[in-house]
Amino acid sequence: MKKFLLPLLIAFTFNVFGQNQRLYVRQNAFGANDGSSWTDAFADLQDALAVAQPGDSIWVAEGIYYPTSTTDRTISFKVKSGIRLFGGFAGTENEVAERDWEAHPTELSGNLGSFILFTDNSLHIMALENPDSNTVVDGFIFRYGNANSGTQKNGGALFVTVPNNAGYAAVRVRNCHFQLNWATESGGAAYIFSQGRDYSRFENCEFLSNDARSGAAVFVSAAEIRTEFAGCRFTYNVGKETGGAVTTNGVSNVARFSGCWFEKNRTDIGNGGAMFHIGKSLAGKGLVVEDCQFLENRCALNNSALNGQAGGAIYFWDKGGPDTFRLKNCFFSKNISAAGSAVYLNLEHPTGSNLSILDCIFEENGAYSGNTFNISGSKVKSVEIKKCVFQKQKIALLGISGDGLTAPQETFILVDSCSFLGNEGFIYGVGVWGNARAVLSNSVIKNNQEGNVLFRFFTKKCYLQNCIFEKNEGMYSFWDSEDSDIEMQNCLFRKNQTFDFMFTVFSGTLNATNCHFDSNVVVADFSTIWYSGKSVVKNSVFTSNKAVTLANDSIASYIFPGYLKPHFEYSYFDAPLDNPFPGITFGPGNLTGLDPLFQNAAEADFRLQPCSPLVNAGDAAAVSGLLSDLAGNPRVQGGKVDIGIFERPAPNLAQAPDIAAPCPGQPTGLVAFSLENGCEPYMVEWSSGGVSGQNLDGLAAGDYIFNITDARGSVLTLPVTIPEKPAPVLVPAVTPVTCGELSGGSVNLAANGVGPFTFLWQNGSNDTTRTNLAAGFYPVTVIDADGCFGVDTVEITVEGRLKASLKIKKITCPGYADGALTITPQSGLAPFSLLWETGDTTASFANLGPGLYHATLTDALGCELSWAIPLSDPKLDCLGEAGNVFPNPFSDYLNVRAELESGESGRWILTDALGRVVRSVLLTEASTPLHFPDLPAGIYFWQMWQEEHFVRSGFVEKQ
Repeated sequence: MKKFLLPLLIAFTFNVFGQNQRLYVRQNAFGANDGSSWTDAFADLQDALAVAQPGDSIWVAEGIYYPTSTTDRTISFKVKSGIRLFGGFAGTENEVAERDWEAHPTELSGNLGSFILFTDNSLHIMALENPDSNTVVDGFIFRYGNANSGTQKNGGALFVTVPNNAGYAAVRVRNCHFQLNWATESGGAAYIFSQGRDYSRFENCEFLSNDARSGAAVFVSAAEIRTEFAGCRFTYNVGKETGGAVTTNGVSNVARFSGCWFEKNRTDIGNGGAMFHIGKSLAGKGLVVEDCQFLENRCALNNSALNGQAGGAIYFWDKGGPDTFRLKNCFFSKNISAAGSAVYLNLEHPTGSNLSILDCIFEENGAYSGNTFNISGSKVKSVEIKKCVFQKQKIALLGISGDGLTAPQETFILVDSCSFLGNEGFIYGVGVWGNARAVLSNSVIKNNQEGNVLFRFFTKKCYLQNCIFEKNEGMYSFWDSEDSDIEMQNCLFRKNQTFDFMFTVFSGTLNATNCHFDSNVVVADFSTIWYSGKSVVKNSVFTSNKAVTLANDSIASYIFPGYLKPHFEYSYFDAPLDNPFPGITFGPGNLTGLDPLFQNAAEADFRLQPCSPLVNAGDAAAVSGLLSDLAGNPRVQGGKVDIGIFERPAPNLAQAPDIAAPCPGQPTGLVAFSLENGCEPYMVEWSSGGVSGQNLDGLAAGDYIFNITDARGSVLTLPVTIPEKPAPVLVPAVTPVTCGELSGGSVNLAANGVGPFTFLWQNGSNDTTRTNLAAGFYPVTVIDADGCFGVDTVEITVEGRLKASLKIKKITCPGYADGALTITPQSGLAPFSLLWETGDTTASFANLGPGLYHATLTDALGCELSWAIPLSDPKLDCLGEAGNVFPNPFSDYLNVRAELESGESGRWILTDALGRVVRSVLLTEASTPLHFPDLPAGIYFWQMWQEEHFVRSGFVEKQ
């Protein structure tokens, strides 16, 4: 009873104080056992689960925890929705990020009762119902669950249910390890069953050695599946019937796997050695498998027939509706099954499914009677296989069968940029059946050995474009049905060997355009390279092909059987086209017996040399819609096409033209072209401004159109602008004549442009430096290294060194003549002579009224400076100007006004009628008040001086 009351009390306490509590579980805790800390942790995980509420987290320290201490197999760890359960703690951490869940394993074990017997183990170690996306199980090891009793036959370790169709499951399972769990039916490790939807996510989990009838590791069944697996590892799991590792089964199934590893999983009697997927897609989204590896997974091989033993790695079934399957960047190696050793797709819904396989590698997979990648069923909408590698397979490579979609629609199959290397096939290398339109493009098929047929097409239409078939062996190379049409374009067939007909088409058609057949061998009596009655071959090449009879191992004289009447046009043969080809028809443009001038045929470099007779010798109309050659270069150039798989590039520039610009106004320009891909010799014509020519030198500046035609008639049109060189520009360094001297000037010449330069003076001299020159102008011509010239003039000027200062004293009042001018020499050669226009020669010229005054200063060298100096009346009268006094008359106080410049001072002197000085005042302010309380009444005379110069005078009356 105490054990019952304690959880109730704790639960009540937690409910009172709020949600999102953290509970601790540690087996060796000896504290209060209330889960509040590591010290007071619960010793039993069940106690924590009993009191935990949605939003709470439970931290579980390392150790082994059992659902019950009894032998009751029906007891599980029941986790409420919204609880976050974390294991892998040492028992000291404060943050989840501090734990090391691998170093401190927390195991949830179902090994009840006897540790030897597993029949008494827990039916489900952990059970969850309607877990939302906040439900987390992180950092636990699940071992020894065994769902094998009555109706409880699913989910030995993890059992997740959603009992109503309105609910969903979204548990997050991270960093968990599931090992040695069993289920009689489904989901040996994890079982998710939802009447509604499943959004669960497994991340960074490992599933090792789990066992069930279906989905030994994980089984998901829901009306709508959106389960995700990221970074999980599945190894040694065994599904007795389907899904050695994972089975997903939903009405709408859009499961997603990314970054997962599947190794050595298997089924005993059923499909999908690693993965079994069944259902339809939802809104165009279906099964997605990306960045995964599938290694040595297998289906049971106790029967050579299919019998459900298909899909060594993946089995995909669109039961119930159209589906979408996307496989990207995955690696499949050594997977084994009776059919579809890597992937088996069973497609049967009437509206068809869409398949996409990108950037995958299939290596050393093996199947008894099927293929590495097998697509079977009655309805396929589209198949896209791109950038995949099939290598070293011990079975056929690719099988696609079915009737396609209901007429008038058809299946579209695209195999692009794939490699088929070193494979061994049982019946067919690549087989396509049904009402399909197939395209094999930009792919390499090399060193394959097929027991019967390398490629077999029972399709409506098949296109082979830009493919290389080299060193393959088989009974037949190509075989199509009576109604199949095969179009081959830009394909190379080299050193292939067959033991019957190499290209076999019955009442269908086999057409080849711009293909090359080289060194292929047929070894059989009365067999041929080409066995097709409805064939049109154009722009193709046949070299060194042989048909060898078995009777005497000699080379037969025929390659094509005459009675089938294939038709050839614009093609090249290395043998004459006469007998024994009586039944073959030849159209125009065929070539024989000529050297095709390949770049290096011995090294299989079949690119054409510039002067090959195959250049521009094909039929351009035959390649309508064919944009490029085998190398990706433009197929049609200048409206013409070559014979063979490679189009010779049109003549073009190997580098930019070398252009020598002409001198201004001179036809001295030059153009040199470096060309490639053209057949020499070349013919050049140009036009510019209505003028034409064929020369490449002696050209004037301007815009040109050059047409360059090679020996095969290919024309290269190039616009070229020939710029005009700038004329050299003279840069003289002049020393002037000193004033007063007749000569003494000099000049040193330089120029801007392309040196070295030549200078030509008018007097015939070509000196760079000239001295003792008189003042004047000297014409000179400068010529640069390219012969361009410019004409300029050098001026030798006169320059003196005489400098002087001028000081002006302005007129003070209108009508006054108290202005003054003072000129003082500052540099030059003494003695100096100053002459005013009045004849005066003194340095200062005073008592000047308004007017324009001219003066000339001359030194001993004759250098002169001249001035024209204006003096004018001031705009204001003398009232308020410097020296004035107010008020006038005055009683006790008198203000004296002085206009002083910065740093100047003035002196004001007052005398009586007898000329005696009454007051002498030094003025430093603009207006200075003076106090005369004891001065007798009368008339007084005043004078104003500034900087020792008289300014003005006047009278003032004292009252």
